[in-house]
Amino acid sequence: MNSYIKRIIIAAGLFLFSHFASAKEVVIGNKNPYPINYRSDIDKLLNLKSVVIVPAYDNVGGVYKAAAEKRLNELIVDDHFWSLAELKLPTSENGKQFRADWFEEKSEFTKKVMTNSQADSLLSAIITKSSSGITVNLALYIKDGSPLISVSYQDEKTFEINKVNEIITDLYGKLKQKLPYNGLIVSRTGNMVTINLGQKNGLKENDKLSVAQILAIKRHPKLKFMTGVEKEVIGQIVVTKVESDLSFAQISFEKEIGVIEKGSKLLPVNFVEYGTKSEISKPILENEKDAKEWVPTPPPQYGKVSVALGVSDYKIGAMNRAGTNNYSSTQGFAPTLKLGVELWITSEWFTSLDMQQSFFKAKNGLTGSSPDSLSFTYSQYDLMFGYKYSVTGNFWGPQISVGGGFLMGNTQVTDSNPTAFTSNSTNGWQLHLGGNFPVSENNKTAFGAKAKFILFETFKETPVDSGKSDATINSFGIYLTHQISTHLQIKPEINYGMNSVSYSGTGSNINLLRSSEEKAVSYLFGVEYLF
Repeated sequence: MNSYIKRIIIAAGLFLFSHFASAKEVVIGNKNPYPINYRSDIDKLLNLKSVVIVPAYDNVGGVYKAAAEKRLNELIVDDHFWSLAELKLPTSENGKQFRADWFEEKSEFTKKVMTNSQADSLLSAIITKSSSGITVNLALYIKDGSPLISVSYQDEKTFEINKVNEIITDLYGKLKQKLPYNGLIVSRTGNMVTINLGQKNGLKENDKLSVAQILAIKRHPKLKFMTGVEKEVIGQIVVTKVESDLSFAQISFEKEIGVIEKGSKLLPVNFVEYGTKSEISKPILENEKDAKEWVPTPPPQYGKVSVALGVSDYKIGAMNRAGTNNYSSTQGFAPTLKLGVELWITSEWFTSLDMQQSFFKAKNGLTGSSPDSLSFTYSQYDLMFGYKYSVTGNFWGPQISVGGGFLMGNTQVTDSNPTAFTSNSTNGWQLHLGGNFPVSENNKTAFGAKAKFILFETFKETPVDSGKSDATINSFGIYLTHQISTHLQIKPEINYGMNSVSYSGTGSNINLLRSSEEKAVSYLFGVEYLF
C-alpha cells in the first residue's frame, strides 16, 4: 500500500515539474516582455524614416526645377537617417497638374500622397525669382498632412544653378537641425539598445544621451509650422560602442520598466560634471546672480495693434446750384490720430478695425456767411474681413491681400448762416485691395500700397440738405514698415481720401448746392505691436 502511494506522489511531482518548466519556457520565450504601449500618438507621428520628394516649383519655366529635385534626391540617398520613397499620386490625381504650394493649402491631398507613397514625410521645394533676387523655400510635411518645418533663403545676387544647389544643401541641413530630436532607438535587447547615431554625428564612447517622448507640437497660429514641442524625458543611455552610422548603448535609467523602446527619441545631454564644491574654481560673477535661462522671443501669433499720429492737408469745397459761386475752406495742418487692430483668424484670413480722426479750424469760404471761422471734426471707422496670400510662403515675404467690409465716415462742421457746409455722414460697403513687398535683403523693410472702393454708399446731411445726393468715395495709401524687433515695427504712411457728391432736386438748404467735395491727404507716423 505504501509503495503504491509513493508511486502516485512521484508521478504527481513529475507532472507538476514538467508543467512549471513549460510555463517558464513560455515566459522566457516571450518576444514582447513590455506589452504596455507608453508612446503618444504625436511621438509616433514624428518617427520619420522615409521621405517622398514632390516635384519642385519655380516661376521661371522650370530653370531651377530639375536641378533642385536632383540635389534633394542626392541628399536623401546619402542620408542614413532617411530612405527615399517613390512618389505615387492617388489614383484620382494621376495625370493632373498640381503645384508645390498646394501641399500647404490642401492637407488631405498631402496626406493621400504620403499614404500612397508609403512615406512618413513629404518634402517640397519652391523657388521664386523676382526683382529682389531669388527665394528658396523647403517645407517638410508629416503623415497627418500638416506642415512641420519650413526653411527659406533669399539673395538679391544669386541666379546661377550651381549656387542654388549650394543653397538647397544648406537649407536641407538647417531643416534637419530643426527636427525636435537627434536620433532614434532602432532596437532593444534587455538593457542594451542600438541607436542610429555614430561617429559621423560626433558620437563617442561614454557619451550620455537622454531619451524623450514628444507629447505635443506647438504651431504658429498663422503659418502652422512647428515652433516648438512639449517633451518628457523618460530615461538615459550611455554609449558603449561607436561605429560609423550607428552605436550601441546601455540604459542607465528609465522612468518605467520598458518605457524605452524601438522608436524612442534621443537628445544629447552631456552635461558638465563637477566634483565636490571645493573643486569648482569658476567664480560667480555679479551679473550671474539669480540668472535665468535665455529663451528666444516667440514670433507673433495672434495679430497686431497700431497707433499713428500726424497731420492732414484738408480741403472742402462746394458750388451753388446756379454754378455762379465756387468756394472752399482749407487747412494744411490738421492734427490727425489713427488707431487700428488686426486679428489673424488663420494663416490666411484676418479681420481688422481702423479708426481715424482729424479736427481743425478753417476760414469760412462762403462770402457773406457767418461765423468767419468754422470748426471741423472728421472721423472714419473701417471694419474689414480679408484674405492674405503669401507669395513665397514666408510670413515676412511679399503678400497680396483682398477683402471687404463696412466703412462709416462722419464730418461735423459748425452751423453757419447762410449754410456754407453741412455736417454729413457716409456709410457704405467697401472693396479692399493691397500688397506688401520687402525692399531689403533681410525682409525687415517693406513697401506697401492699398486701395479702397466704396460700393452702395449712403450720404446724409444735417441740419439742412441740398436735395437727392449721389456720392463717390475712394481712398488710396502707400506706406513703409521697418522691423525694430520681432514684435515691434514703425510705419510711416501717406493716405489720400476723396468724397465727391452731386445733388439734384429740391432741398431745405437756402444755399442749394450743385456739388461738394472733400479731400484729405494724411501724413502719419505710426508704431505697430505684433503679438
